[in-house]
Amino acid sequence: MTSPENPIKNQLKLRLFAGQVSLIMRVKMSRTFEIVGIAQAAGYHGVYLDMQHNTMSLDTASQICSAAVFAGITPLVRVPEIAPTMIGRLLDGGAMGIIAPDVISTDMAREAVNLCHMPPFGDRSIGGPIPLTGYQPMPGAQLSQIVHDETMVLAQLESGEAID
Repeated sequence: MTSPENPIKNQLKLRLFAGQVSLIMRVKMSRTFEIVGIAQAAGYHGVYLDMQHNTMSLDTASQICSAAVFAGITPLVRVPEIAPTMIGRLLDGGAMGIIAPDVISTDMAREAVNLCHMPPFGDRSIGGPIPLTGYQPMPGAQLSQIVHDETMVLAQLESGEAID
């Protein structure tokens, strides 16, 4: 069981930093949390929900993400846009990271990072207990640190300026 002293860890992030092979299943058509069990049985370390190129609802994405968190699989979501109302709600719903599409500048990349982190690391609002903390209540500063440590932000660089 998770506790403020023993928070859930982003297994995908740990594997990547350790230089280990990390398998991620792209989820585009599934609409039920059973996809998490399938990913787990197949040996995946993460799932990435593609909300940019499908009609999956925020609620469906959050259900799948929350199930993945508790199964020890890292849930990522490719968001349809870099917007605080979308990013914050998906992270509050269980995503442990976002994939920011169509990034064409360093400012866009910085904005995506900023929207994923709570103060003092960014501008995401603090909304209370979340799946990442096992819904355990904790002081805002502690929650902010855990979110900062465990959240991944991946930018899809889609211009020469962004790559430079």
